[in-house]
Amino acid sequence: MTLRAELAAAAMSPVPAGQVPALPTEAAQVIWVAAWTAAQVQVMARAEKLAAERDAALLQLETMNQDVVGLVSTVDEQSAALDQAAAAAAVAAAAQTRADAEAQAQACTAAAAAGAGRGGSTRARA
Repeated sequence: MTLRAELAAAAMSPVPAGQVPALPTEAAQVIWVAAWTAAQVQVMARAEKLAAERDAALLQLETMNQDVVGLVSTVDEQSAALDQAAAAAAVAAAAQTRADAEAQAQACTAAAAAGAGRGGSTRARA
């Protein structure tokens, strides 16, 4: 028998055919610790990623909230300006209507006076 064959035979414990050799306790413990540590690292990495996504979403929500507040403020200011412009236009329209009515009344008065003056002179001639 060669030296290599003797060493291989000494390293291998006899296992009956069709059976799987038992896993050494130390090897199982090392594998379990490594798997547990890897799982913890993955869970913590995912938790950190979710926290970062949450923070980004909260920041975006705050920005959107400020945009809405600014938009509402702008709309309120423009609404107030439109109300003032509408009031000013109503006052101007009322003043124009009053001026038109006065001008029409003066025209009618002048026409009546002119008609009365012509009519009076026509009666006097007849």
